[in-house]
Amino acid sequence: MKYTPAEYAAMMRHMMTMTTEDLLASGLVDVNKLYRTVFPLSRVVLVDNGPQRIKVIKVIRTHLTLGLVEAKGLTDDVAYHSKRTVLTEGDAEAMETFAADLRDVGATVEVEA
Repeated sequence: MKYTPAEYAAMMRHMMTMTTEDLLASGLVDVNKLYRTVFPLSRVVLVDNGPQRIKVIKVIRTHLTLGLVEAKGLTDDVAYHSKRTVLTEGDAEAMETFAADLRDVGATVEVEA
């Protein structure tokens, strides 16, 4: 959608007078996009367990503070159902560390921004 300079200026003046609640209710602002801009998050996706599945379970339990059954369930989805499993979402630096630890034990992971 293209605006003329006058229309754009009028729209911006109107937006400047709106409260946050008005902006959110109008749909002019996408809350998820705004949140990701202010707090950039990455997610770790487990693609393959690799040959040492038990070590992968241990790394998952350490980083996510999960019980054995929950961590095993995440690896079962990948092993038996051929699904990519999103393990967690957080700040980019922590997710790179988590992914590196998983790669060290032979797992195939992706870090998505």
